[in-house]
Order: sequence, then structure tokens, then C-alpha cells
Amino acid sequence: MSENEIKIISKEDYQDEESSEQKIIFDNTIFEQIKGKELDLSVEKVLEIPILRNWFKRQKEEYYVVSQKEHIIDCKYTRGKAYIPIINKRMINKEIQDIKAKTPIKYVHLGGTEILIKACFREGIDTPIEIYLADDR
Repeated sequence: MSENEIKIISKEDYQDEESSEQKIIFDNTIFEQIKGKELDLSVEKVLEIPILRNWFKRQKEEYYVVSQKEHIIDCKYTRGKAYIPIINKRMINKEIQDIKAKTPIKYVHLGGTEILIKACFREGIDTPIEIYLADDR
């Protein structure tokens, strides 16, 4: 099936801060051709025609930020609990402000957080360590 064989009746594209939606309406002959095929839900398989595939892909800008922070815990907290602020809203907003984006950034994905614990056996701390990582929103 080529791009010239598809008779698109209407196209709609809607996007706001919370969601995006794309819709194409086509005629019955195209539906009959699609109906008999094995269904693979990937965009590339369902829409094998480049013009349709490109229309359904979201246009988005991606930025990546890698940062490192260190928090030292005093030895007096080795027998109790210590609160370590790993990341908070203020830190995220500062990182977003540093990005010179063409459009306002509406969605932030935190891809990963790594926690490294350095042993302090020389100072006499020879105890097991428990970590509880929680989202404190």
C-alpha cells in the first residue's frame, strides 16, 4: 500500500500540558486492508507508510542532565537515623531553568538515582548499613 492509495478523510492533533492525542479518519477500503493483518501494536508495524508514521510520532525535545551531589554524615549518627536530602523540587527547578528550551518544559523524567556509601572503618564505624529510599512529596 503506497501513500497515494490512502484517502485520508481528516486528521486531528491535540496537545496540552497533560496529554496529547492524534487521530486519523480514513475510508472503508483501508480499514478492510488493515483488518485482516496480524496486529503488532508498534507504530512502525501498524503504520508502515512513512507519512502516517511520522505524523503520529510526537515532536519533542529531550534534554539530559547528569549531576552529582555529596552529603557527609557525622559519626554521631551511626546509631540512629539520618535524613539525606538526595533531590528536591528546588533542585529540579534550578536544573530546568538552566536549560535554554525553545518551548516551556512540561514533563520531567528522573531516569535514575545512584547512592554510593563510603565505609569509614578507620573512624571505628563497623556496623551494617540499612537504606530506606522514599519519595517524600
